[in-house]
Amino acid sequence: MLIRISPKHMSALAVAALLAISGPALANRSAPSPERMADRMAERLELSDSQRDQIANLIEVEREQRRALRSEGERDRSAMRASRQALREEIRDVLTAEQAEQLDEMKSNRKHRRQGGRYGKGHPMAGLDLTEEQRAAMREQMQAWRAEGERPDRAAWRQAMSEILTPEQQALLAERRQDKRGKRYRNR
Repeated sequence: MLIRISPKHMSALAVAALLAISGPALANRSAPSPERMADRMAERLELSDSQRDQIANLIEVEREQRRALRSEGERDRSAMRASRQALREEIRDVLTAEQAEQLDEMKSNRKHRRQGGRYGKGHPMAGLDLTEEQRAAMREQMQAWRAEGERPDRAAWRQAMSEILTPEQQALLAERRQDKRGKRYRNR
């Protein structure tokens, strides 16, 4: 007897077979334990034993809070985000000033690696070889604008950049912007 299976049903069977094969492997994947997470932080930030234990406890408490939110049926992303932010602040309170600064730098490096460099792939600012002083000046300018509660327009940002970048960097940035603008119009 010949059984005919439609392509739609065949793909459903294939997915079911893959889940049956990979199900146990996926079930074993879980978030690292709070102790493991604290151990990694201890290695990278040279934490004391008491700091490590405090951070492990904070992580465990926050994890329990998220579980409680999920069990109540709340899938409120803002509550989850607030919980994670509160954990970050509590961890910062445990760290020394040097360790907090090192943690900020690690977070910044991780974020930029994920984005393909300091400014992301294809960004005109990528590869300008900015000095630490230039980066600090840019951060200070952005923080000043944020403190005033405003978001700068392009003209204000370019004016600020012209005061921070060297003439060579300004020329390279202008060239990259022009190249990017040209690509955008050619692709239409």
